[in-house]
Amino acid sequence: MKPRDLSRNHFGVLCHSLPVMLLLLLPTSGPADDSVTAFGLRWEAHPLTSLALDENGQPTTTPSSETNASYGLRVVLGEADSGFFGYPQTDYENEEYWMQGVAYGKLDGQTNQMISSVRADPYYESYTYNGQTYRYHLTGTYLVTPDLSPLGGRSLTFTLYTNEGQVATTTAHCGQVLVDYYHDGYWGQPRVNPFWRMPDGSVGVLIELNNSARVVLPGQNRDETWLTGNRVFIRADAPTRRVDFVSHVDVTANAGLPWFNCTDARLGVFRRPHKALGQTVFAAAGGKLTLNNLGPGDGEGALVDGMAVELNEPKAFAGPTWVNDLGGGAGGFSLDLALLELGTNGAALRLDAMTVSANGLGDGAGFADLVRHDGALQIVANLTGDLLGVAVYDQGHKVGESVLPDSAGVLTIVVPATNGPSLTGCGVRAASAQAPAGYSFHFDRPTTFTATNGFSLTGDEIKLQALCMVTNPGGLAVTSAVPVASLQTFLLTAANVPPITIHNEVQSPVETPPLSCHRSGWLFTASWRDPNNMFVLESGLSVEGAFALEEFSYDPLTQTGQAVLDLREEPSACRFFRLRSVSQPYYD
Repeated sequence: MKPRDLSRNHFGVLCHSLPVMLLLLLPTSGPADDSVTAFGLRWEAHPLTSLALDENGQPTTTPSSETNASYGLRVVLGEADSGFFGYPQTDYENEEYWMQGVAYGKLDGQTNQMISSVRADPYYESYTYNGQTYRYHLTGTYLVTPDLSPLGGRSLTFTLYTNEGQVATTTAHCGQVLVDYYHDGYWGQPRVNPFWRMPDGSVGVLIELNNSARVVLPGQNRDETWLTGNRVFIRADAPTRRVDFVSHVDVTANAGLPWFNCTDARLGVFRRPHKALGQTVFAAAGGKLTLNNLGPGDGEGALVDGMAVELNEPKAFAGPTWVNDLGGGAGGFSLDLALLELGTNGAALRLDAMTVSANGLGDGAGFADLVRHDGALQIVANLTGDLLGVAVYDQGHKVGESVLPDSAGVLTIVVPATNGPSLTGCGVRAASAQAPAGYSFHFDRPTTFTATNGFSLTGDEIKLQALCMVTNPGGLAVTSAVPVASLQTFLLTAANVPPITIHNEVQSPVETPPLSCHRSGWLFTASWRDPNNMFVLESGLSVEGAFALEEFSYDPLTQTGQAVLDLREEPSACRFFRLRSVSQPYYD
């Protein structure tokens, strides 16, 4: 089995798959067709439209005849609870050219109903010179017009965000957003979802860019209030109609636009963006997501088919920043699966993750495989660190645990001659004060796990932990967790297995370490265990007031922070303390 390069390639796909809005050349397309499959979804041509895959496998459309009618394509989603993110692009700008995305689905029990739409038009300004009026386009500026009226909301709330939180918000019955995504010499790379469902259940249009853009919200003056952000959410306030799912989205353009294509797509299910990897085809229905067309790998043992799930939820969407303002991500993520049996030799399933750690964005957790080899079912772990921690659970209760001498280990699962165990769930977690980072596999029945060091326990769940060995000043070896502060993307790839059906996804927030406080006379000691060195201690005179950084020390051996205060020097008899996460390791 080819180990690490596979996941690095997937990370590259995720990091660099955002579109470039302006291209120099029209992409070369293959023969036209009525429908194509790309990015795990089916794309269908509208009337008067020529649709084909270009040399990069991207759905590309052109008008099939000279007409004043619009043209475009339809992306079929099945039953997506949160629509889909489209990445449309073209290299033409004209005052008459526009593009629009319209979401359709089940609304108040009625299928094939229009749910919402969003349209972008180039923004033009006028000036008068010598009695003549001239119009000109501000490079990279567009007017974005949402329509959420089918939802029956009382108003729309327009909110601009950055990675640091909310920038501005305004409420209106209707309105347009002016976006200048060519800002400070950099092109922002947009993606748009005409119907997105937030974690709190609110719904609306979501626009995201990878770089900051200048934005004007409705009711604001462009000359005075250019704001800067990288995402805009347009919420339907108090909608009176219920959206069960989005079945398809129509992406159309003015007939004068010579061509456009979509460079990528993310299916919105379980309120998260999902990217199909390799030749995987998504099927969303009945609150479930099935991964079809999982092939045999790349011929050299690498797993290429599967999915990637984005977990990097903006802080502003996750809750108050004073609770946890780590730069997005999750503390844990797990899947509930329909029974999945790996009964064929060569069957394999891999869990992988993009993480944030002391070294920045990367794959700091390593990966874990579940494979069928020579008739035996095995767990092949390749985790970051020096040691591999193994813990076995049965019905949620820990049966026992052990530490293997190498983080890359093979554990054999004792399989009966017939009717072996099936996988019912899997997951990944970041490092915290409660547990190290690692992966887990959950089975439908008690299963015996054995290792080369004599370790053997029976249970229905096994957790693999990334551990490292640290030597203290006295020469004593201490086992510690490998720093993995948060999870950004979860990857599941497979080969030689039947379709994988996901019943549910559960994401847990980054865990704030418990803060322990102790007073001895006038000395007050606050301590916390933080394996990632990502939290700082702050104090304030009131819970709702300003907080300031306190001096503290961090011991990398015990992975513990500590602050000692002399209360005789305190200006107030009352002081509140909190831990605040930072986006990078803290160094005094």
